[in-house]
Amino acid sequence: MPELVDDQLIADGNPNAPLTGESFNKDGSIKAADDLSTELSIVVQSAQAARDFLLNKQWNLLWR
Repeated sequence: MPELVDDQLIADGNPNAPLTGESFNKDGSIKAADDLSTELSIVVQSAQAARDFLLNKQWNLLWR
């Protein structure tokens, strides 16, 4: 989690880190388990994809 140090928020990961096949093992687990950037980027990019899905009304096309 980000830490508050002297009234400044210090980030602990990159939420927009690029995800590639090299970021994961063959079983789907994350290679660098101690690096929070990959986990954070998965959550942020999944939320952005869900938001875009709803905003573009793509869910409506699935009902037809």
